[in-house]
Amino acid sequence: MKSKFTKLMAALALLTFLAVPLGMWGQTRSVTYEPATSISAGDVVLLVAEGTNYKKELSGFSTTSTIYGTVADYTTAPAGVYPLTVVAGNSSGSFAFKNSENKYLSWSSGNSLQLSETLNGSSSWTFNYANTVTTLTNVGTTARQIKYNSSSPRFACYTSGQQSIKLYKQVTSSLLDSDLALTGAPVELSFDLYNNASAQTVSFTTSSTGAITVSQSDYITTTVNANNKTITVSPVAVTNGTQTITVSQTATDTYDAGSVTFTVEVTDSTPTTIVTIDDSGITNTDVYVNTEAGSLSATVTSDGNTVYGATVTWSGNNNAVATINESTGAVTLVGVGTVTFTATYAGVSGQYVGSSATYEMTVTSSEPYEQPTTIEIIPNYTFWGKTGQFSGSTYDELDGSQDNVSLHWTRGSGSTYANTQAMRFYKDNNLTFTAPEGYEIISIELSVTGTYDDLTFDPTGFDNETTTWTGAAETVTMSRPSNASSYATISKFTITLAAIGNAVATTTTINVPQDFNTDIYQGTTAGTLAATVSAEGTPISGATVTWSSSNTGVATIDANGEVTLVAVGTTTITASYAGVEDQYRPSEGTYELTVTDSNAPGTQNNPYTVAQARAAIDAGTGTQGVYATGIVSSIETAWSTQYSNITFNFVDNAGDTDFLQAYRCVSGTGVDASTMSPTATVDASTPVPLTQR
Repeated sequence: MKSKFTKLMAALALLTFLAVPLGMWGQTRSVTYEPATSISAGDVVLLVAEGTNYKKELSGFSTTSTIYGTVADYTTAPAGVYPLTVVAGNSSGSFAFKNSENKYLSWSSGNSLQLSETLNGSSSWTFNYANTVTTLTNVGTTARQIKYNSSSPRFACYTSGQQSIKLYKQVTSSLLDSDLALTGAPVELSFDLYNNASAQTVSFTTSSTGAITVSQSDYITTTVNANNKTITVSPVAVTNGTQTITVSQTATDTYDAGSVTFTVEVTDSTPTTIVTIDDSGITNTDVYVNTEAGSLSATVTSDGNTVYGATVTWSGNNNAVATINESTGAVTLVGVGTVTFTATYAGVSGQYVGSSATYEMTVTSSEPYEQPTTIEIIPNYTFWGKTGQFSGSTYDELDGSQDNVSLHWTRGSGSTYANTQAMRFYKDNNLTFTAPEGYEIISIELSVTGTYDDLTFDPTGFDNETTTWTGAAETVTMSRPSNASSYATISKFTITLAAIGNAVATTTTINVPQDFNTDIYQGTTAGTLAATVSAEGTPISGATVTWSSSNTGVATIDANGEVTLVAVGTTTITASYAGVEDQYRPSEGTYELTVTDSNAPGTQNNPYTVAQARAAIDAGTGTQGVYATGIVSSIETAWSTQYSNITFNFVDNAGDTDFLQAYRCVSGTGVDASTMSPTATVDASTPVPLTQR
């Protein structure tokens, strides 16, 4: 028999148990990472670098001598592959960062960021946060800060340049588990859009006041009543099927977020229909014979029975091949190719389900296709200054005539000269070739010597290396600029003509995305270019182009249009469309890409030291519009009010000194030249424009 004392203790234990809120037994802890504006000993942090399109976190250390702090992609749920614990540093107000192996983040030499078992000045850091920028400065060597190198992805210690980092601090909280539940779970709703399309109600229970939301669905629409704790569910017209719907509740200061699900099955027993296309009314598909093809017709049936009074709407997907009257089905041929016509029955709500059918038509042309013809022209005095045929050419290969091409010569300010074998092409001269009616010029090859790298063609398309113009035009003009210093001697033109036939002229346009990168300092990946090929203002569906770069030493481009930056310079990106015989003529589009480096020596981001400036001056390069940083200790020549020039003694942080001249100083760049005199001493530590003295 239990004593009274035992019974009393049991009662007290029961009361103690009952005094604990029941919800506390389901308590959970959530962990997140948030940007740190301050840190203290015991914090757990991640080192993160944030760029325009990326976030990278410190993910460990390599054993190589070139990569110190390795990186991993940082997402909204961080990988957390290298969290660091904050501890007190070796000096007042400093901190150290320790990993799970009790090793400290430490600077040793150069840019090296390594791990050390010793807590000292090299492994201690001061923390500063201002204007969203975090600075970690080494206590032992205060010139060194932890930065991120995006060009050679790594975290390391630098004295200047590179990208600032951020610390993300681990934050924990205690929340009660969500008790969101559906009444009568599992809940499975069924709708028939033909017989049972009325809305249904789902009830729920919850102790939390968090907002209730329902996942998006193309099967249903929902309305939440938070006061009554109900969800009204209404079906919409879709293909028969089942979906799982998620009901979610946001977290509050007391309860964690939660979610539950229910299923919805939507069917539609409305009578279906079938559209059948009849092409017996199509009598012609040869555009050369006639543009009128005849008419398509269609019938609509349901369960094998004709739906009387049903009408269809006609449409086509390639108006460059053929068009169709949307109500009568009459077809008009336009060009060679394939087109798909669609007959669409809209249906009747509550009676018949809509349907459609397609019909593919191939349009041909019996018109003979003429292969390109090549002719050679010797530009001698027999045609000099004239308009007309070329003596001795073989134009009869085309149609037996002797006037297939006209040459127009216009003499500019330069002199002209011709002999029996060649012509001299001077400055301001221009020469126009015009193809005969029904033909176009697709190439002009020059047999040329002398100076010809300044020849220009309209339309563009001349290659100096092959001395050949390529394209597709009825008229091509060759010219030279007014400042040409010498002449080009041309001994032969080799011209290739092609019959235009039924082909439609096209244009190719290169589309450059807004976030396209041309700064190699930001990374070698530039982005992806796209091309649109249009005929008569309408994009050609399925048209593909071939990509090329005129200078692969500056940038390359792959078959998908993805551009990779290689070095500073300029290259022309070309998108070439080959065309379709007797349907679309070839064309090409160009984009001139200039690759820069915003961190090259002498730029505002990476100004010259005195020694670098002197080396650039001695080399005779890199002295126009560049930047240098240092201290002006004395002025040798006063500021010129006419040219804004000034010569001064320049000293940098390394102690190097030299007399340098700032040419046409810009206001606000560090040197206020207008107030300087030969006896002035001015702090010019802000980068200043620098040119050769």
